[in-house]
Amino acid sequence: MSKIIKMEWFRFKKSKYVYIIIIALSMLFLFGTVLDSSQKNGVSDNVRQENKNSFELYSENYDETYTADYTEKYEMLVSAFSGNIVPMSILIFSGLFAGAYQKSRFEKNIVGLIGGEQKLIISNLIICSIFSLIVIFITLIVSFIGYFLFYPDFTSMPTGNPIELIRYLMLYYILLNSVAVIMSCFVQIIGNQIAAIIIGLIYGSGIVYGIIDFIGQILGLKNFSIKKYVPLGNLYNLSIHNQSTYISAFFSALIFSIIFFAIHVKIKEKQDIKC
Repeated sequence: MSKIIKMEWFRFKKSKYVYIIIIALSMLFLFGTVLDSSQKNGVSDNVRQENKNSFELYSENYDETYTADYTEKYEMLVSAFSGNIVPMSILIFSGLFAGAYQKSRFEKNIVGLIGGEQKLIISNLIICSIFSLIVIFITLIVSFIGYFLFYPDFTSMPTGNPIELIRYLMLYYILLNSVAVIMSCFVQIIGNQIAAIIIGLIYGSGIVYGIIDFIGQILGLKNFSIKKYVPLGNLYNLSIHNQSTYISAFFSALIFSIIFFAIHVKIKEKQDIKC
């Protein structure tokens, strides 16, 4: 097993799209923090001017800009995870990495060597989990650098609760891995790498959720939201302060990962590996 993981790791390091995704993510988040900082600086200036004109007194430790959007550094940093950029990058990567087998004899040769498709799937998902960890780390670092350089009030804000941050990041990481498991299975089911990635991106965009919720409302299911029951939906709704949904989100990721992993293995065992 260790040998196949090393081979997958070598393939990971040699894949150009890995570095393209990382560079694109870094640029997007840096641009996003600059834009976000410029907007918040504008709010900060307006609030200070209003306070100056109305002669209101504030404590030296109180910063009016906290009430604009964020109350602490940790909350501000994890705001980068609230969109769909990170999940989309995982969908693209896992689709490209898993689908690369279908373009060559690599899969046939390796499966014959290691004696089972399951080991190959597991090693593939291990690399996807490593990439997810890298993406989370880069997102945090770039966001911190961006806010530190371009948002003057960032350094004076309260830091926040580290336990809440750790819980948030751990669950976010688990949900990302579940998304990678689902996407890898999609590639195997569809049999076409590009088509699977396109479908994955449509799924990740939230269009599918809107359609399902609309059908639910037609059927009389008021306040129905499919996001509560699927990993990607829980990923988008994750909050660092509202952790009441963490247990249900965790079990959603666990159940979907087990189901789609089992489907992936069964399909791969029954299908003839393409040469």
